[in-house]
Amino acid sequence: MADAAGRARRQELLETMRAEPGDWPTGRVRRFYQANGWGPNRSVARRDLRLLTASGLLLELSPDNARVYRLNHARDPRLGPRLADAGHHSVPDPAPAAPQPVTTAHPSQLERSVMTTRTQPWFVSLEDSVSALGAAARECQAVYRAAVLAKGSADLDRLRLHDGKVIRRTGSLTADHEPHLAALSRIGSALLDQLFQATNLYDEAARAYAHGANWAIRQVLAGQQPAHVELEVEPNGVHYVLTEALPLLQLDRYVGTAALETARRTYERCLVAQFEADGIASQSHVADHEASAMHEALDIAAGIPDAAYAYGVQAEAALSYALLPAAGFTRE
Repeated sequence: MADAAGRARRQELLETMRAEPGDWPTGRVRRFYQANGWGPNRSVARRDLRLLTASGLLLELSPDNARVYRLNHARDPRLGPRLADAGHHSVPDPAPAAPQPVTTAHPSQLERSVMTTRTQPWFVSLEDSVSALGAAARECQAVYRAAVLAKGSADLDRLRLHDGKVIRRTGSLTADHEPHLAALSRIGSALLDQLFQATNLYDEAARAYAHGANWAIRQVLAGQQPAHVELEVEPNGVHYVLTEALPLLQLDRYVGTAALETARRTYERCLVAQFEADGIASQSHVADHEASAMHEALDIAAGIPDAAYAYGVQAEAALSYALLPAAGFTRE
């Protein structure tokens, strides 16, 4: 069933590319899929374009500033239903044994010269900007999770310590030494430092993803056409300066509105918990019941990066919807 749906999807894409010849970047294909009920999944669009290119039906042009696809007119553009089977070994027929220059998937010298000077539409580069923030957050998330697992591997409460000892001598002085315990202690200290750094990286990258996607949508809804996400950074140029709140987005008729707002509220709840914990910790005297409340708040605040990333995922999909009119589609 899924394979049949994929063939139908690629067939529809090819028919549309014939009707609207020209350059088709991945973002345009994704918006076309979303407008026709196939969802905003960028990986699906990329996979279909790779399959059609490998089958010889499309040309992949790769200039320095963008990758686009065009119909390969050297192949019969009217192969009928067999085009739907792109990606299968039997369709289309293999290329002739003697390679023909017109069937190559690489652009000519003239095409490359023209494409190298072409700039992306603002809505394509804006989507790529948000997508890059998401990619950065995912990398940091993976490193953070690996650091958590690594730290757990050296947990002294979990491991059985070897009680063997060695005598360490320094001149006339000697001392007992437990090498296993000493090694685990040093490993644990190093992994704890690594976990601390990974946590900070993930927190900042996830929040930048959330705030960047929210900013992009608000700009589009306000009628602006930014080519890239704009985020303020500290004077050192390294760390982002992020506001504590994410504005509510008004997306009429968007099916993901409920999920988007749920993610925003979860993120806001974590931020409030962090504010409460910081307030208690700043007091000159902390009572027992306040200490308990502070630790409960910190447990909630620990979810800030995950909540920010979850919101970023929802907001990136919402951005595709907000950009439909700019790409020539109608929001439904």
